[in-house]
Amino acid sequence: MRALLVAVGTRGDVQPAIALALELRKLGHEVRMCISPNFVDWAKRLGIDARPMGVEMRMPARSGGAPPMFTAEELRRLRESMPDLIADQFDTIGAAVDGCDVIVGANAHQYAGPSIAERAGIGCVTAVYAPNSLPSPDLAPPPPPGQPAQPAAPTSIEERWHNTAKAWNERALERINRNRVRLGMQPIADVLEYVLTDHTWLAADPVLGPVPATPGRKVFQTGAWVLADRTPLPADLEAFLDGGEPPVLVGFGSMPADAPASSMLIGAARAAGRRVLVSRGWAGLDLIDNATDCMAVGDVSHDLLFPRLAAVVHHGGAGTTTTAARAGVPQVITPMGGDQFYWARRVVDLELGTTTAHSAMTQESLTTALRDALAPAVAIRARALAERIRWDGATNAARQLETEFLATTPGSPQRDAATRRVAIRSVSDISAALGYSLKHRGLVLSEADLSPAFFELRSGFAGEVLQKFVNYGARMAIVLRDPKAHGERFSELVHEHRRHPVIRFFATEAEARQWLGA
Repeated sequence: MRALLVAVGTRGDVQPAIALALELRKLGHEVRMCISPNFVDWAKRLGIDARPMGVEMRMPARSGGAPPMFTAEELRRLRESMPDLIADQFDTIGAAVDGCDVIVGANAHQYAGPSIAERAGIGCVTAVYAPNSLPSPDLAPPPPPGQPAQPAAPTSIEERWHNTAKAWNERALERINRNRVRLGMQPIADVLEYVLTDHTWLAADPVLGPVPATPGRKVFQTGAWVLADRTPLPADLEAFLDGGEPPVLVGFGSMPADAPASSMLIGAARAAGRRVLVSRGWAGLDLIDNATDCMAVGDVSHDLLFPRLAAVVHHGGAGTTTTAARAGVPQVITPMGGDQFYWARRVVDLELGTTTAHSAMTQESLTTALRDALAPAVAIRARALAERIRWDGATNAARQLETEFLATTPGSPQRDAATRRVAIRSVSDISAALGYSLKHRGLVLSEADLSPAFFELRSGFAGEVLQKFVNYGARMAIVLRDPKAHGERFSELVHEHRRHPVIRFFATEAEARQWLGA
């Protein structure tokens, strides 16, 4: 099986998708990703085929005050001034989907994936990271971008969801339909229903974020997609942690912050009688003096750091909230937008910590919230609940994809080849590959399915593989995008097989399938 994973947004949107990609690879499947440009190199370092899509997702810094609020007209003008990211999704995913069996959208901003999957005749799943992304009579949606958490006038949950659906249509309906028409497809009428698809997954821990009532919609809850990080902590951080009582970590991850935020955060922790770790994050938080009770850190393993803290003060992203809960550490959440208000409420409801609105945050409000969160009873509850938080969400999702999309379509050699679990990485693999090819009338192999020795002609491995397939008349199509990358001799071998009756090389899996099905 080959899955195309699509994730746009900040690190909190992309990192869970990378966790799923790695789990799929452990199960022997191929993965391709379309992600925000600033995360492509990271994915490639992990060995993932990643393509840039959209613009770099980095929250802009703010000069001070609460987040700006926009009228509907101001939001419309802002959207019109931005690049057409929806058309970019259609183009990028359309180019990457070749040979894939399913598209998995990570978060709800999947403007092109459902259409590309429909046109390609493959599966499509949208996974959201918070329960309040799912239309429900019991749970209000996140506030629209640039709007306060609570409407100015009392509004029912039903009306708020109606307004949310209307906002999605205003933001994207015309541009989605313009691209669907370009592809020869019928227009849609409801963007929110379209992006959530009929395969909606909830990638959140069931204890922290249970599935709400969703009449008419079946939701599969995988659990949170956690990317484990056991990278050792830096020596200076280890020394700081060992040098006194557990500190409080303060930071806002990928979110922006006002210039005075560092002073407020450090001042509140000190007023509560605690040492401080300042997580710089995208907001660029930093120290305010040279006192030894405070240290600034960059990107370090939260898996190793959080269990050694007294509390975490953060923005309320799904990932940070889950990691803190899993570590059994009390939390103070200062939500800024989106699903952060939901997670702040859950932390309070579960008595794992406290919250104070970021828009009205002061050193005094932070100090009060932090003192309440540091109460011994809160720490006891946080440690107890940590035992119920699960780590296997990405594994569950990968296995569910196998269950739903690995099954073959009877009588289709193209689908049989596409859903193979065959590789030739040693001489002992040749017999199994031959048997598969003869049974299914052909075998498609990618470059990743072959041992590096296959491309070193002096090793004789390629000659042995090819000769066995020729002797048995077993057809094999090898997908190789750039034969020249393996040297001149290998390029000549590819050229010599361009009309071979049994073995051929192709640039795309679609061409390979077409040949096998001919």
